[in-house]
Amino acid sequence: MDKKAKKQESKKNKKVNVFFVFLFSGCSEKGFTLLELIVAVGVFAIIALSATSIFQKVVEGQRRAIAAQNTQESVRYVLETISKEIRNAKVNDDSLPSCSGIDAGKIFKLVSASELKFKNQYGSCVIYKIDSSAFKISRDNGTSFMPITPDNVQISNLNFILKNGGQNAVAVVMKIENNTTDIRFKLPLELQTTISSRYYTE
Repeated sequence: MDKKAKKQESKKNKKVNVFFVFLFSGCSEKGFTLLELIVAVGVFAIIALSATSIFQKVVEGQRRAIAAQNTQESVRYVLETISKEIRNAKVNDDSLPSCSGIDAGKIFKLVSASELKFKNQYGSCVIYKIDSSAFKISRDNGTSFMPITPDNVQISNLNFILKNGGQNAVAVVMKIENNTTDIRFKLPLELQTTISSRYYTE
């Protein structure tokens, strides 16, 4: 090959090289490679999943806090209601009206482990018991009962323990939880408190 042919071949190769350099340099400035797209999509997916998980945990935590607050408020209301009434319970004597089933000279009658009967300060025969997972009260000697716990909580256990003689007292053992099928939000709360009567008996 003579010098003239070599020179023409060299010019041709230079033109081809310049063309490819221009082509790929333009692509690198104006677009992304497939690898870059895969990495970007992967990073975005990780960030989205992390954000979703954090949001779900925040919502679940808020729901648990509300459920716990509901349970505590219900317990507080029940204890306030029964504490005042038990503390002021009267001795069942000959004064009318009398409460059937309570021995004369006694204050409380344990009908069953979960049912308590006594005469309140107004002379009404009061009964406490658990029924259909609710804490219920009757102030007409068992003719009618009304719940003092809301529908969104349930009583799973209720026991009364009597201390007779001298200053009578009633120990209340109760387990209360949210009325839901989701175990994450049941949040059972067990408590035991003792309430003393203001009246003394022999």
